[in-house]
Amino acid sequence: MARGVILFIIIGIFSVFQLSVFPNFFPVAVIPDAVLVMVLLWSVRLDYENVWKRALLAGILVDLLMFHFLGVEALSFLIISFSISYITKRILVAHSLWKFAIIPLLILGAVMINDLILTIFSYESLEIFQQSFLSQKIFFNWPFLQRFFYDLILGALIYWPLKKLEEKMDNLSQIKFSN
Repeated sequence: MARGVILFIIIGIFSVFQLSVFPNFFPVAVIPDAVLVMVLLWSVRLDYENVWKRALLAGILVDLLMFHFLGVEALSFLIISFSISYITKRILVAHSLWKFAIIPLLILGAVMINDLILTIFSYESLEIFQQSFLSQKIFFNWPFLQRFFYDLILGALIYWPLKKLEEKMDNLSQIKFSN
């Protein structure tokens, strides 16, 4: 129970930072996706069975705070977390050093998938999708690359605190059950 409350608070803090604080420091087109990076890092470190509930909760919370259609971000986060969990379990089994080399590519893929899903399910979805995707302006333009770079920096900043928090929560749950 306490673990779920702590996770909800963490997801809420990241959502508020992404939607309220970051727009004051970044232009609208390049606001870092803090919640997406958090879900991505959880997907790299944990099994999908442990991540899907967090991804669903994070997506619904972001949908509610951004006034999107309910479930669009949740669907995006679930697809991304499943894809990344699959990739990390199949490719990154041998060495943990490879994770640091592959994580930038995973962030790039996650940002692309998230942008594609949000573009398809936006209000003017058909027109925007035809104009941006078919003319290939949705990916690898300057704002997209800037946001990828900011997400990469954000991922480097939050990786170790999230890892330490997970370890502390695991230790607390083991102590609680051992008594």
